[in-house]
Amino acid sequence: MRAVFFDMDDTLLEPRHPSPLLDFKNKWGLPIDQLVIEGIRKYPEAEQQNILKEFRAMELALSQSALLRSGIEELLAALRKNAVYTALITNNHRQSTAIVLAKHQLHFDLVLTREDGRPKPAPDLLLKALEHFALEKQQAIFVGDSWADQQAAQQAGIRAFFLATPTNTDLSPRFESPHSLLLGLQEAKLL
Repeated sequence: MRAVFFDMDDTLLEPRHPSPLLDFKNKWGLPIDQLVIEGIRKYPEAEQQNILKEFRAMELALSQSALLRSGIEELLAALRKNAVYTALITNNHRQSTAIVLAKHQLHFDLVLTREDGRPKPAPDLLLKALEHFALEKQQAIFVGDSWADQQAAQQAGIRAFFLATPTNTDLSPRFESPHSLLLGLQEAKLL
Protein backbone atom coordinates (compact mmCIF):
# COMPACT_ATOMS: atom_id res chain seq x y z
CA MET A 1 0.00 0.00 0.00
CA ARG A 2 1.46 3.31 -1.08
CA ALA A 3 -1.37 5.73 -0.23
CA VAL A 4 -4.32 6.16 2.11
CA PHE A 5 -7.10 8.55 1.14
CA PHE A 6 -9.32 9.85 3.96
CA ASP A 7 -12.77 11.37 4.11
CA MET A 8 -13.06 14.27 6.59
CA ASP A 9 -16.46 14.55 8.28
CA ASP A 10 -17.25 11.62 10.60
CA THR A 11 -13.96 9.95 9.58
CA LEU A 12 -11.12 12.24 10.65
CA LEU A 13 -13.55 14.18 12.76
CA GLU A 14 -15.58 12.83 15.63
CA PRO A 15 -19.08 11.88 14.42
CA ARG A 16 -21.89 14.09 15.67
CA HIS A 17 -25.13 12.51 16.77
CA PRO A 18 -27.73 13.55 15.88
CA SER A 19 -26.27 14.50 12.52
CA PRO A 20 -26.43 18.24 11.72
CA LEU A 21 -26.42 17.30 8.03
CA LEU A 22 -29.51 15.11 8.40
CA ASP A 23 -31.21 17.84 10.43
CA PHE A 24 -30.43 20.35 7.65
CA LYS A 25 -31.79 18.02 4.96
CA ASN A 26 -34.96 17.40 6.98
CA LYS A 27 -35.46 21.13 7.52
CA TRP A 28 -35.41 21.76 3.77
CA GLY A 29 -37.15 18.54 2.71
CA LEU A 30 -34.06 17.32 0.86
CA PRO A 31 -33.53 13.63 0.06
CA ILE A 32 -31.44 11.91 2.72
CA ASP A 33 -29.52 9.89 0.11
CA GLN A 34 -28.48 12.90 -2.01
CA LEU A 35 -25.91 15.61 -1.58
CA VAL A 36 -27.40 18.95 -0.55
CA ILE A 37 -26.04 20.52 -3.72
CA GLU A 38 -28.01 17.98 -5.77
CA GLY A 39 -31.15 17.91 -3.64
CA ILE A 40 -31.78 21.65 -3.86
CA ARG A 41 -32.28 21.52 -7.64
CA LYS A 42 -36.02 21.16 -7.08
CA TYR A 43 -36.11 24.72 -5.70
CA PRO A 44 -36.15 27.95 -7.75
CA GLU A 45 -32.69 29.45 -8.38
CA ALA A 46 -33.05 32.26 -5.81
CA GLU A 47 -34.09 29.80 -3.10
CA GLN A 48 -31.23 27.44 -4.06
CA GLN A 49 -28.80 30.28 -3.39
CA ASN A 50 -30.35 30.97 0.03
CA ILE A 51 -30.18 27.27 0.96
CA LEU A 52 -26.55 27.06 -0.19
CA LYS A 53 -25.67 30.17 1.81
CA GLU A 54 -27.20 28.64 4.96
CA PHE A 55 -25.52 25.30 4.22
CA ARG A 56 -22.10 26.89 3.80
CA ALA A 57 -22.55 28.84 7.05
CA MET A 58 -23.42 25.58 8.82
CA GLU A 59 -20.34 23.88 7.36
CA LEU A 60 -18.12 26.73 8.55
CA ALA A 61 -19.59 26.64 12.05
CA LEU A 62 -19.22 22.86 12.26
CA SER A 63 -15.60 23.06 11.06
CA GLN A 64 -14.76 25.58 13.76
CA SER A 65 -16.23 23.38 16.50
CA ALA A 66 -15.12 20.03 15.08
CA LEU A 67 -13.28 17.57 17.30
CA LEU A 68 -10.64 15.24 15.95
CA ARG A 69 -11.51 11.56 16.25
CA SER A 70 -9.39 9.96 18.94
CA GLY A 71 -6.51 8.00 17.40
CA ILE A 72 -6.36 9.81 14.05
CA GLU A 73 -3.06 11.51 14.86
CA GLU A 74 -1.45 8.15 15.71
CA LEU A 75 -2.80 6.58 12.51
CA LEU A 76 -1.44 9.43 10.39
CA ALA A 77 1.94 9.23 12.19
CA ALA A 78 2.16 5.48 11.49
CA LEU A 79 1.44 6.11 7.80
CA ARG A 80 4.12 8.83 7.62
CA LYS A 81 6.61 6.53 9.41
CA ASN A 82 5.99 3.93 6.69
CA ALA A 83 6.32 6.50 3.86
CA VAL A 84 2.67 6.11 2.85
CA TYR A 85 1.15 9.07 1.00
CA THR A 86 -1.96 10.59 2.54
CA ALA A 87 -4.77 12.51 0.89
CA LEU A 88 -7.83 14.20 2.34
CA ILE A 89 -10.81 13.85 0.01
CA THR A 90 -13.93 15.63 1.20
CA ASN A 91 -17.27 16.84 -0.09
CA ASN A 92 -16.84 19.84 2.19
CA HIS A 93 -15.72 23.16 0.72
CA ARG A 94 -12.16 24.44 0.72
CA GLN A 95 -12.59 27.09 3.44
CA SER A 96 -14.12 24.67 5.97
CA THR A 97 -11.45 22.09 5.17
CA ALA A 98 -8.68 24.65 5.73
CA ILE A 99 -10.19 25.55 9.12
CA VAL A 100 -10.16 21.90 10.22
CA LEU A 101 -6.59 21.32 9.02
CA ALA A 102 -5.30 24.46 10.76
CA LYS A 103 -7.25 23.89 13.98
CA HIS A 104 -5.95 20.34 14.38
CA GLN A 105 -2.52 20.94 12.79
CA LEU A 106 -3.05 18.16 10.27
CA HIS A 107 -0.93 17.71 7.17
CA PHE A 108 -1.79 15.67 4.09
CA ASP A 109 0.24 15.23 0.93
CA LEU A 110 -2.86 16.20 -1.06
CA VAL A 111 -6.17 17.87 -0.16
CA LEU A 112 -9.15 17.72 -2.54
CA THR A 113 -12.53 19.34 -1.88
CA ARG A 114 -15.79 19.61 -3.82
CA GLU A 115 -14.28 22.57 -5.70
CA ASP A 116 -11.75 20.16 -7.27
CA GLY A 117 -14.19 17.81 -9.02
CA ARG A 118 -17.54 16.10 -8.76
CA PRO A 119 -18.13 15.20 -5.12
CA LYS A 120 -18.54 11.67 -3.81
CA PRO A 121 -20.30 9.33 -4.58
CA ALA A 122 -18.69 10.17 -7.94
CA PRO A 123 -15.18 8.65 -8.13
CA ASP A 124 -13.58 11.78 -9.63
CA LEU A 125 -11.69 13.01 -6.56
CA LEU A 126 -10.29 9.56 -5.77
CA LEU A 127 -9.17 9.11 -9.38
CA LYS A 128 -7.58 12.57 -9.28
CA ALA A 129 -5.63 11.54 -6.17
CA LEU A 130 -4.41 8.35 -7.86
CA GLU A 131 -3.26 10.41 -10.83
CA HIS A 132 -1.54 12.97 -8.58
CA PHE A 133 0.55 10.25 -6.91
CA ALA A 134 0.95 8.26 -10.17
CA LEU A 135 -0.48 5.15 -8.49
CA GLU A 136 -2.50 2.17 -9.64
CA LYS A 137 -5.85 1.50 -7.95
CA GLN A 138 -4.55 -1.45 -5.95
CA GLN A 139 -1.80 0.73 -4.42
CA ALA A 140 -4.25 2.89 -2.45
CA ILE A 141 -7.08 2.48 0.02
CA PHE A 142 -9.86 4.85 1.02
CA VAL A 143 -11.03 5.35 4.59
CA GLY A 144 -14.53 6.77 4.97
CA ASP A 145 -17.75 6.42 6.89
CA SER A 146 -20.68 6.60 4.49
CA TRP A 147 -22.55 5.11 1.58
CA ALA A 148 -21.20 7.93 -0.64
CA ASP A 149 -17.65 6.99 0.37
CA GLN A 150 -18.36 3.33 -0.40
CA GLN A 151 -19.78 4.17 -3.82
CA ALA A 152 -16.91 6.49 -4.74
CA ALA A 153 -14.29 3.89 -3.78
CA GLN A 154 -16.15 1.11 -5.58
CA GLN A 155 -16.48 3.17 -8.78
CA ALA A 156 -12.80 4.15 -8.58
CA GLY A 157 -11.78 0.52 -8.01
CA ILE A 158 -10.12 1.34 -4.69
CA ARG A 159 -10.46 -0.86 -1.62
CA ALA A 160 -12.47 0.87 1.13
CA PHE A 161 -12.38 0.67 4.90
CA PHE A 162 -14.85 2.37 7.22
CA LEU A 163 -14.67 3.98 10.64
CA ALA A 164 -17.74 3.39 12.78
CA THR A 165 -20.47 5.97 13.26
CA PRO A 166 -23.87 5.50 14.92
CA THR A 167 -25.48 5.17 11.46
CA ASN A 168 -23.12 3.06 9.33
CA THR A 169 -23.47 -0.42 10.81
CA ASP A 170 -24.13 -1.86 7.34
CA LEU A 171 -20.69 -0.90 5.91
CA SER A 172 -17.82 -3.38 5.85
CA PRO A 173 -15.02 -3.71 6.75
CA ARG A 174 -15.92 -1.38 9.64
CA PHE A 175 -13.54 -0.48 12.45
CA GLU A 176 -14.54 1.01 15.80
CA SER A 177 -11.54 3.34 15.98
CA PRO A 178 -8.51 4.55 14.04
CA HIS A 179 -6.40 2.33 16.33
CA SER A 180 -8.37 -0.79 15.37
CA LEU A 181 -8.07 0.23 11.70
CA LEU A 182 -4.30 0.56 12.09
CA LEU A 183 -4.13 -2.91 13.65
CA GLY A 184 -6.30 -4.26 10.83
CA LEU A 185 -4.01 -2.77 8.18
CA GLN A 186 -0.98 -4.23 9.93
CA GLU A 187 -2.59 -7.68 10.28
CA ALA A 188 -3.55 -7.64 6.59
CA LYS A 189 0.10 -6.75 5.82
CA LEU A 190 -1.01 -3.56 4.09
CA LEU A 191 1.29 -1.52 6.34
